[in-house]
Amino acid sequence: AVTEIYFTNGQEVKEGDIIVGLANTANQQDISQITGLIDQLDSLYQTNIEAAVTLPISYFELDELGEIQGSYEQFLKAYSDLKFALSDEYLSSKLTLIFSRYRTLNNLGLNLKLQRNTIYKELVNEKKRYEGEKMLHDKGSISAYELQNAESAVNAKRLSFQNIKNSIIQNERQKQDLLEQKIQLTQGIESQKNSFVQAYKGLKSAVSQWKHSYVIKSPKDGQISIPYSVQKGAPIGPQNPICFILDKGSLPIVQVKLSQRNIDKIDSTKEVRIRLDAYPYEDYGVLTGHILTRSSMPVEGLYDAQVALDSGLQTSFGKDVDFINGLQGEAEIVLDDERLMLRLFKKLWK
Repeated sequence: AVTEIYFTNGQEVKEGDIIVGLANTANQQDISQITGLIDQLDSLYQTNIEAAVTLPISYFELDELGEIQGSYEQFLKAYSDLKFALSDEYLSSKLTLIFSRYRTLNNLGLNLKLQRNTIYKELVNEKKRYEGEKMLHDKGSISAYELQNAESAVNAKRLSFQNIKNSIIQNERQKQDLLEQKIQLTQGIESQKNSFVQAYKGLKSAVSQWKHSYVIKSPKDGQISIPYSVQKGAPIGPQNPICFILDKGSLPIVQVKLSQRNIDKIDSTKEVRIRLDAYPYEDYGVLTGHILTRSSMPVEGLYDAQVALDSGLQTSFGKDVDFINGLQGEAEIVLDDERLMLRLFKKLWK
């Protein structure tokens, strides 16, 4: 059923202009807002995704989107996650902590390498002293106890040297871990960006599908012509057209109801003569035309047909009638030499 009407009879429209809205569970204001959101984000997320999450989150608190609601909730979560991931309280603090810890470890590593060099020199000196003590011991100049002390000093320096090497290795590992954390943080943010893009595309697709289902747009440039008075709540379907889009300069079209009698003989070659109740044919003559289209299935025993007026609104007497919505009358279809009178059951103009 029709819920919104965006046209008037005779109004000119462009291809893509909204004509009517159909009944659905969404709130029209929320739909307008989500449409505005998509318009704002459509170019931002492709060129500067960081700017796409600068709009205040309260702007998107919508809860009457009908069939779009699920896709919207997924988008909202992805939006919030990315906004937090890019915020100072998360990204900057994480990176600041990583960089601070890395600088500390780097300075510690430099000190450890200096200590390693110093201990290595001391180890070399202790080895030389031990070699000298051993020669004296072999000559009997010093006791075994003194040689043992020299050897213990060498072992102590060797242990210190090994410990400092292990500390340097551990320091390098810790720095590498921090670099990996930085990479993971960056990759995590990229993943959040990808999730946001996918959620946005899903939302955009859902809105597009919703519009396809509940919004009728003009398929071409032209002029609105309505066959009868259209009001909110009116049904719509193949047998209940809301309006017709006429090409500019095209001839008017009349909507008629055909009985089943001789229906197999009616085609586009048959002449149609229309007598209007408001314009007595004795004074004005008749409008002439031909069958443009005819439905293949009857509704309540009658077939819908559209008649194109060959001379427009000029009658057979050369008089012009006004284009007034809702005019009624009778149509006479000439079947060879036989005439079939068809009573119109609804308004004619289309």
